[in-house]
Amino acid sequence: MFIFARKKIFKFIGLYALVSVVCVIVVFPFYWMVLSSLTPQQIFEPDASLFTLELSGKGYIDAFAKYSLSRWLFNSSLVAIASVFFSIVISCFAAYGLSRFNYTGRFAFTTLLIVTQMIPFAVWIIPLYVIFRDLHLLNSLVGLVVAYITFAIPLCTLLLKGFFDIIPKELEEAALIDGCGRIGGFLRVVLPIALPGIAVTSLFAFLQAWNEYVFAATLLQNSQKYTVSIGLYMYIGEFTVDWISLLAASVVITIPTFVVFVFVQKGLIKGIGAGALKG
Repeated sequence: MFIFARKKIFKFIGLYALVSVVCVIVVFPFYWMVLSSLTPQQIFEPDASLFTLELSGKGYIDAFAKYSLSRWLFNSSLVAIASVFFSIVISCFAAYGLSRFNYTGRFAFTTLLIVTQMIPFAVWIIPLYVIFRDLHLLNSLVGLVVAYITFAIPLCTLLLKGFFDIIPKELEEAALIDGCGRIGGFLRVVLPIALPGIAVTSLFAFLQAWNEYVFAATLLQNSQKYTVSIGLYMYIGEFTVDWISLLAASVVITIPTFVVFVFVQKGLIKGIGAGALKG
């Protein structure tokens, strides 16, 4: 009885310690950012309080009124949605081909996809800039989408291939016997089962497109075509920083990510569980 009670005590202490670490590392900085964006006083003043109740929405008003935050949010949303759509569509067909068909060069192609993930993105900046310049895709949201899907497709393909591999082939064979073609079996049988994996992959593709900075800063020059990752730097002046507006804009930028995570949460949990069972 004493040993059982001691185990419960240690388990409770471990859980309490884990929750405390998460709150300190994750929750508290976000709380500080939200509170600082709502307080009228400068956050670096000696009398600034982390628990102040003197809240104001001026920072959010200035974030939209003084800067083109709404335009940057629209650009980022457009780029992220287009990147996720094209990346998932192309990756689904590519991953299905790698998972279901045996052909010459299949292993070499899969290895090539893995190798592309080992090369830092910074290495591709100059070649990518030259290619996009020759194709007249600089300072264009279309060019930015092309860049994002180019680097998202290999990772999405590898992730989706793992989910397709654990789907029994007998299900497709049964669909073929019932008169469903290969494409019909893929669309009506495989894809519905693989929805959790598609949700996980879509989340990765969305986060990559939403948070990416290097490619956007390299390919875009017009401030009206900036994405939110570049737009945040517009709040930093030569001699001063508009901290309240900057923090308010940062809070606004995190909202779409939170909303997307809420919508794909069930699929994300199922997808992670399916990946663990595969391992």
